[in-house]
Amino acid sequence: MLEAVRARVERPTPGAQESLAAAAAIGQLFSFDLLRAVRALPQAELLGHLREFIEHQLVTETGEDDAYRFRHALTREVVHDDLLVPERKQLHQAVAAAIAERPDAVPSLLAHHLLSGGRAQEAVPHLLEAAARAYRTDAPREAIAHYERARQGTPPDSDA
Repeated sequence: MLEAVRARVERPTPGAQESLAAAAAIGQLFSFDLLRAVRALPQAELLGHLREFIEHQLVTETGEDDAYRFRHALTREVVHDDLLVPERKQLHQAVAAAIAERPDAVPSLLAHHLLSGGRAQEAVPHLLEAAARAYRTDAPREAIAHYERARQGTPPDSDA
């Protein structure tokens, strides 16, 4: 099964494969705007990459404004896991930088990408903010998980 997925993710052009890797670092669900910020490509070129993903049945449109989703979680996992550790870290750092520039940045998501990018110290304030938000919304287990990750400086078990 894994070899079949690997064969499918190798079909797009090399530039599109780089965009696919960036999308995999973002997560199962990703927006065009965030992918564009991470890849820093012209809109037309990135749209071409998305068309390739859809054509090769790797990604689908969600029906929302500019949101896309990996067709299967295994596809995203294979793309993400096949990256070298420095490549993964670099992509997660780029995702974190793009998220940090947004006024609606979600602290837990930002922290996840900072941790996955090897920047545990930078993630701690965001984890503390995520914990405080969780506590305020009556989600104590989530708050405890964020506090624990802040204490340990480790990425969460699940990928974003």
